[in-house]
Amino acid sequence: MRIEELQFGAMMVTAFLTLTLVTQVPRRVVNTVNRARWLMVAAMVVLFSQFLVQYIFGFRSQGVTQAVAVNLLFFIPVSCLLTVAILYLQRHGTVPRSAWLTGVACWGSAILLIVATADMTMADGRLLLTDSPALKTAEYIAALCFCATQIWYFYLNNKEHKKLKQMLDGYNDDDSDELLRWMHNNVMLLAAAAVFVPLVIFLSGYLLGIFSILFFGIIYYCIIRFYRYSVSATPQLVDEAGVSELAVDTASSPQEEAGGMMMEKAETNKAMLQHVEEVVAQWTANKGYLHKKATLQRVADEMNVPRSQLSAWLKATERVFNPWINNLRIEEAKILLKAHPDWSNDSIADACGFGSRSYFQTVFKENTGMTPAQFIEAEK
Repeated sequence: MRIEELQFGAMMVTAFLTLTLVTQVPRRVVNTVNRARWLMVAAMVVLFSQFLVQYIFGFRSQGVTQAVAVNLLFFIPVSCLLTVAILYLQRHGTVPRSAWLTGVACWGSAILLIVATADMTMADGRLLLTDSPALKTAEYIAALCFCATQIWYFYLNNKEHKKLKQMLDGYNDDDSDELLRWMHNNVMLLAAAAVFVPLVIFLSGYLLGIFSILFFGIIYYCIIRFYRYSVSATPQLVDEAGVSELAVDTASSPQEEAGGMMMEKAETNKAMLQHVEEVVAQWTANKGYLHKKATLQRVADEMNVPRSQLSAWLKATERVFNPWINNLRIEEAKILLKAHPDWSNDSIADACGFGSRSYFQTVFKENTGMTPAQFIEAEK
């Protein structure tokens, strides 16, 4: 197959991914997802332009060094835009200025290095880049800069991923790792690919082709998983969790008051926490934790207390919503396993309010150190 045919095929796939982002991502989705969508659209437009430039001017046929120069100038902003888009999702709608400046500095350095060392002439109406040692050195430096940038992005995203997981654990009863894993996986894959760029940058033939397919596959994975994320209930869940956390932080922020008012407020808070304690005890006795898809808001509604008060009670008792709910469910699962050892894990998970058998098994092992089957054997 000719290289031009591969480039044309890549343009068609890129166009498909762009149209998917523009037309298939729900327009009424939360603003954070909508803005991340347009960052990814920008990345796909840049990627499409790369293949178009290669297709028109035939840099690949001119030589490996010439093609590398063009690839770096386009792939660097593509990777940076995708990782910043995911960082935008994880930070709930904000991106630190350092993230933008790092990406711009990396891309700008690559442009300056390649333009300063490239000898561009026109031959038979076609743009020609001349291979030279200076251009190769510039490309190596740009590739190392790209590698360092993606590692930095991985560090930032990994830190924010942990924060987002903690926020969801404080609001939702489901497996937050499962909901967010694609974000972590994508940034990790982009960073891993960038690490290999300085090693494979001047390869040719099948090895370079394999690396190019893998790199393109990572981008395809990112876009398709983002689309699946956007049409799921997770963005709304993340948005609700963010609002809940902000409300708790605001409610618990210190305020300067007179000594008498401070004492009065402390007494009020004590009475409120005592009331919530009683409501929680009643809700637990009625086994409200067996309801599926529990969130902090839904549980607060069932208890008929404000969400902020339930959050304050959890914080005061050093509890986190997700582990608290699941611990109650695991105790119920133990009772059911003893009473009905013939029941399947699917039946136990369903009866205890877990969203899936696999999540039930994971939580059960974490809490007891045994699988459900091992627990049954131990109880005989």
